[in-house]
Amino acid sequence: MEGNKKTLMGVVVNCMNLNIRKDPTQESRSLDIISSDTAVTICDNEPVSGFYKVKTGDGISGYCMSEFIKLC
Repeated sequence: MEGNKKTLMGVVVNCMNLNIRKDPTQESRSLDIISSDTAVTICDNEPVSGFYKVKTGDGISGYCMSEFIKLC
């Protein structure tokens, strides 16, 4: 059992604008675009198909390519 799961944070790096996608594929619909240095909450510690599930400060949840998210 995992009682105290630590919340992971990440920040957008190495790109000016990053899509938040509905599903963990590059073909998936974009829900929003976040800019470089934007902080996000990482919802799942392990990437899925090269994508992290993230949540923005505005409450938007979706998937971002893990290569552009630096964990804090």
